[in-house]
Amino acid sequence: MTGALGLPNTTSCSRIPPRRNPTLVRDQRQDRRRLADEIDHAVKAMLAGTPYLQRYREAYNAIPVLDVLAESARSGRPVALRR
Repeated sequence: MTGALGLPNTTSCSRIPPRRNPTLVRDQRQDRRRLADEIDHAVKAMLAGTPYLQRYREAYNAIPVLDVLAESARSGRPVALRR
């Protein structure tokens, strides 16, 4: 059976898009805003020749990531980040 536009009528639940979690959407927007602010700050610092300021905790948390990147570059293989 087809509808007004010639498309099949479906009543299957699998065709209903999942509801978006408003908290998750809000968190994603906040993350994007924070990232945009950080990129903006980094670019302005580079253009002005001033130091790029980073919070202590962010820098501390980045150390394991940098270690894994260096190990991967040395070995030429992917390296898992251990938390």
